[in-house]
Amino acid sequence: PPAVLLAFWGLETDFGGNTGQYRAAEALATLAYDSRRGTFFRTELLALLDLMQAGDVPVDARASWAGALGQMQFMPTTYRSYAVDFDGDGRRDLWRSMADAFASAANYLASIGWDGASPWGQEVRLPADFDYYLSGLDGELPVSAWRDLGVVAASGRTLDGGSRPASILLPGGAEGGPALMIFPNFRVIMTWNRAIPYAVTVGHLADRIGGRGP
Repeated sequence: PPAVLLAFWGLETDFGGNTGQYRAAEALATLAYDSRRGTFFRTELLALLDLMQAGDVPVDARASWAGALGQMQFMPTTYRSYAVDFDGDGRRDLWRSMADAFASAANYLASIGWDGASPWGQEVRLPADFDYYLSGLDGELPVSAWRDLGVVAASGRTLDGGSRPASILLPGGAEGGPALMIFPNFRVIMTWNRAIPYAVTVGHLADRIGGRGP
């Protein structure tokens, strides 16, 4: 969905305002030398060299400190596997071609399991006797089971979704903020970036861009 792509774009580069200030090859070579995650970054460095040799990425390309590239901040292995030449100019240019950037993000999300017919999640209200041990990414139940436990939508209406798998997340803790019911698309967002606050922000920003309320 367009709102989802815009949300990723907004979080990754401030809607294209900051695609990185570091030389990509230098950043990845430095990190490849670091013993903590050297194997990961050596793989990314070699993928970057492949992209440079193919002409997709300029030799002097700028990136984030971690070597993430272009409008959507793809790591080189993601760029190599999922970027597409959507404008047909012979290059997969994720800096200057917004057609390539958005199509590549869409291709990546679709490839890792995005379901365009389903939401990422929604805010819910929990019953007073809710068992908080059921919450968290590992506590997945059908929506109907959560409904039977007394969980309702934030508006108070009965939950829809039937057998759709869902989990209850409490990003701020039991007393620290809203309760969220998240669906498989939330886990797709976390494949892009594994931080729960990032995934919540992408989902909520996409909702707001799409016209939904707070």
